[in-house]
Amino acid sequence: MKQVSEQENLLRNLDKKWERFEKLRKNKQPAGNNVQISNEDWEKFLTDNQELSTLQETTTTNRVAQLNNVEKQMLINYKANQKRMDYIRNQKFELQNLQFHRDDMKSKLLKVDTQVDQLFKNNPQLSEDMRPLSSEELDQINPQQHVNNNNLPLLICGIAAILAVVTGNPLKVIFAIVAIGCGGWYFYQSRNLKSNQKLTNYAFLSQKGYQTLNRESIVNIQSTVIQLANYRSTQNSLSDGIKAIEVDLNKWRNILLELNILDKSYKNDNYNEQIEKYFTRLDQIKARADLNEQSQSETQVITDNRNQRLQEINAEISQIVDKYRLVSVEQFVQMHTSQVKNQMVINQIKQDKAFLGDDLKRLQQYSNHDELIKDLQQVVTRKETLTDKNNELSRQIGSLKEQMQQVLDNTQYQRVVDQLAQNKVDIIEYYDEWLSKTLASRWIREMLNIATENRYPKMMQKATQYFALLTNNNYVKIDFHDNDIAVFSQSKNRFDVHELSQATTVQLYISLRLAFVTEIADLIKLPILIDDAFVDFDISRTENVFELIQKIAKDNQVIYVTASEPRLLPQDHILKLKEEA
Repeated sequence: MKQVSEQENLLRNLDKKWERFEKLRKNKQPAGNNVQISNEDWEKFLTDNQELSTLQETTTTNRVAQLNNVEKQMLINYKANQKRMDYIRNQKFELQNLQFHRDDMKSKLLKVDTQVDQLFKNNPQLSEDMRPLSSEELDQINPQQHVNNNNLPLLICGIAAILAVVTGNPLKVIFAIVAIGCGGWYFYQSRNLKSNQKLTNYAFLSQKGYQTLNRESIVNIQSTVIQLANYRSTQNSLSDGIKAIEVDLNKWRNILLELNILDKSYKNDNYNEQIEKYFTRLDQIKARADLNEQSQSETQVITDNRNQRLQEINAEISQIVDKYRLVSVEQFVQMHTSQVKNQMVINQIKQDKAFLGDDLKRLQQYSNHDELIKDLQQVVTRKETLTDKNNELSRQIGSLKEQMQQVLDNTQYQRVVDQLAQNKVDIIEYYDEWLSKTLASRWIREMLNIATENRYPKMMQKATQYFALLTNNNYVKIDFHDNDIAVFSQSKNRFDVHELSQATTVQLYISLRLAFVTEIADLIKLPILIDDAFVDFDISRTENVFELIQKIAKDNQVIYVTASEPRLLPQDHILKLKEEA
């Protein structure tokens, strides 16, 4: 039974390696070539070719750019109007001050306009044509003084009436006449006062815009009307100042247009900025013009040196090509390309042979895969037959033991027999478990040794790409040195692992593991199990890692266990586990 199981495991292992064996049979050993381009010659060829391309592309890098027609015209215009232009350059701050004062006045005017609008909003009775009243005009519409003067006849009438009652004749008659006269005078004065107190009698109220208000409203609104008058005076003053500055700025504009410093299409009035741009460009043109005059001989020397170096590089390249008896550079490149391809095939054959190991000879005994499957099926059938037979024997042994139990009425003996049988079963199970783990460990170790052969640079390249993606390109390189891992940021700063944050450390190890799995995918496809490893990631890094997982999942099985549902995965890829009752 054990031999059959071992034979079945052997054949199943051969079945798993058959695909790699087929690839090995298809890859033919490249034909030998005695002439091989050395690495030194190839590196020298690449260096010379790169320098040659650089020199050919930088033919005019050492020459100063010539002035175009517009720049030449600017230089001629400056020489013809140098004094006036120099004066404008020196007086540009005066122009800046004018613009500053104009903008300041506009700001103040806008503020006063806002205050006027707020004044009208807060005082609905206020109108634009209202003017402040003088003190005399206010006295005329104020009835208080006239009321006080009109009360005197009434007082005299009262006193006279009292004296007429308490005195005798003839004074009683006199006081009665006085009381009647003062009373008549009081009523006469009151009638005239009411007639005179009508606001329509004051023409100046209509002229100054108060025809719709009563006496109390006119008096109360005087402070607001005075405030409005002050605002209007300030507005007029600011408007006059702005107009005066606009006149001066227009004079400046005409001068700038005349000297071609300002283009006619320019509609704004930020003249100081345009003057600065014009003279900055003019200074650059003057500097280039001076440099052009001085650089003719220097340019010629540089050109001669470049041509001499081109000849030297071409001679070096020709010498390398002639060394291998080739006609052209193209043949030299084709020869190296073929050499690299052949070396890749040789390396692949070596890797396949190392992967197959001792099983290569066993696989070569089969002409096709069907023969191997046929043998495997026969062994499986034989094993099933032996298993059935073994089960039958076990049942017979059980029956015999039961009979023995009936014959022997010694319970102690039966316990020893049962314990012995259980020990035998345990020993067999432990041996099978130990053997499977030992073989699996040996197989995994051999697989890892084979998988990592000549794959370390590619694995590190993938790990670096994954790590850069997960960290939003904050880290661009991973380095192993003296059994330690270090990473480098975009600014070339080096960080050891213990210097990284927890999230960044997790991203580093995820990148290394994923790079290893994807690199050996052509040898063995390992499933990837992730148990909620991204809890320390922010939103952007979580999106990056799921983008990477979706890419890797095209070739490898990825199982991701989490308590929160990812929003970036398709619903048909999500399995929700129900809670236990």
